[in-house]
Amino acid sequence: MGLARALPAVIVGLLGCQPSTTRPTFTPLPEAAVTEIRLSQLEATRQLAEGLRAESIPASRVELRDGYIESTWFDSATGQRSTRRPVGTGVVRVRAWADPARPGNTLLTVETLYQPLLDPSLPARELEREVPRNHPVAVKVRALLQNLVKRYGGPPPPEEQQPAASNLRPSEGDEEPPPEESGPEPSDSSPPRMRFRDPGSQHQAVRGRASRQDSPRRHGEHGGYHGEPHYLLFSPCCLRVSPCLRGELPECS
Repeated sequence: MGLARALPAVIVGLLGCQPSTTRPTFTPLPEAAVTEIRLSQLEATRQLAEGLRAESIPASRVELRDGYIESTWFDSATGQRSTRRPVGTGVVRVRAWADPARPGNTLLTVETLYQPLLDPSLPARELEREVPRNHPVAVKVRALLQNLVKRYGGPPPPEEQQPAASNLRPSEGDEEPPPEESGPEPSDSSPPRMRFRDPGSQHQAVRGRASRQDSPRRHGEHGGYHGEPHYLLFSPCCLRVSPCLRGELPECS
């Protein structure tokens, strides 16, 4: 009776131990070839497997539901399964993953591997390396992916991104342009205007006293001048001497 009650729990536990996917636990190498194709995951896996076989790449394991393909170790020159130890680029294998991408598209990742050496102390995955790009099998894989994209279409062209509007104020964004240079400002050191006056109306009288050292010049001394002061009148254009100095007036004689 107790065994009958425990049986359903045992069945559930056994079902829980079943793996949910047939894919390996590791991920592709970063150097693997990658492309996006406009097919569903299942159809992309089928078309890739058929293309690999057409290129003499023996895809011995194809998991359509999980989107995984794997080949055995094979001779890179003949495409036949290798009977010798997989060391060097002459013996390779291919693994492929098909993952859902954007709606209706699938991302295909294919790696072409070789082992540079054998080391039983390490897991086999840690010994696998991607072959050089010019390897014959790697060239076939890239050509196959390109043909699938040409036949079924690839990813849509990238959309042009519109520049985001800036929320910054003018003071926080780009620097304000410098003010336009204007003409030179008038300086205060410019020369003053020249004013001209009528020479006939403006005369400057310079008063002078005719003297010989400290004694006044009297009438009869050196030409006979009186001691009265005389005036010299100057104008901007000429020098005028009063009539008294020329002796033209009677009172000056």
